[in-house]
Amino acid sequence: MDKRHDERRSSAGLRVHVIYKIMKTVGVYFHLHESYLDKAALDLEGIESFIANENTFTVHADGYRPNIKLQVSDPDFEVALKILQDLREEEE
Repeated sequence: MDKRHDERRSSAGLRVHVIYKIMKTVGVYFHLHESYLDKAALDLEGIESFIANENTFTVHADGYRPNIKLQVSDPDFEVALKILQDLREEEE
């Protein structure tokens, strides 16, 4: 199952039912525009995706590290990887 349910109280005291989707990373990028290109390719195939850390930039002692992640839900993971792999082969 790719969802987890949770019930919480809002600041106004209302009960809120929250559904979490389990996401898997299909790509890690240095540049934001590269993640958007791959996201568009997945969107064209009907796969919903999410760009995590799009407003962050990670600097480590030994230099910059890619930190922008393209994520899809667990059931779409294998198909998304195949789409992105095919896209890379077309670029070569």
